Amino acid sequence: MPGRSVYWIVIACAVFSLTACVAFPGTWNGRPLVYNVRTATILANGDVHLDLLTSLDRRIASAIATTRPPPGAERVVLLIKLDRLTKGFNARRNLDRAHVTVTASSVETGEPVAEAKLVVDASTDDPRYGREQLAEQIAARIRYAFSLTTPRLRVVRHPPKISTILATEAPVAARTSVTTVQPQAAKPVRAPRSATVDDGASGAVRLGADCDAVGNADCLVPQH
Repeated sequence: MPGRSVYWIVIACAVFSLTACVAFPGTWNGRPLVYNVRTATILANGDVHLDLLTSLDRRIASAIATTRPPPGAERVVLLIKLDRLTKGFNARRNLDRAHVTVTASSVETGEPVAEAKLVVDASTDDPRYGREQLAEQIAARIRYAFSLTTPRLRVVRHPPKISTILATEAPVAARTSVTTVQPQAAKPVRAPRSATVDDGASGAVRLGADCDAVGNADCLVPQH
């Protein structure tokens, strides 16, 4: 009898183990689902901030646009509903918590084919980040659940905040300056003027020891 009891206990454990491995249709068992997601719609109550919905919609739309689904994947549309926003417990009591329900409906039939219920906690309560980081946490869970691609972030290069005094400056290309020489007009050629042998000559001529032309002009007259 004890042996038969152990036998039936082993059989029952095996049956329960196999049952636990089978996923019921229409539910999400934690493994990524592969669908051809065409679009997504976000629903929320009026007390949910608009910037949270806008940030979440932008992230999901970018993920859908960059995802390349495998051939033959079933086409679905996502309905993302933010059921409520609360606060966490214990160490997370100051962090926001979002309860989200994601339903995937077939494009051909309109019937729901999968549903995921997510509880997402914010990673920080720093007011500088606002609700952007909560939207990113929700989008990350949805991307994982439905095998969506994480879009690449745009890299923004900020100016350096450290001193650049010792930084090596880039070599400056040598500048070549070209000087334009203006042609000069040729000077007119002047014809040489006629000159005599007396031009430019100066001095005194004495014709004799006793003849002074300044005091006695008659001494210049030839004497016969």
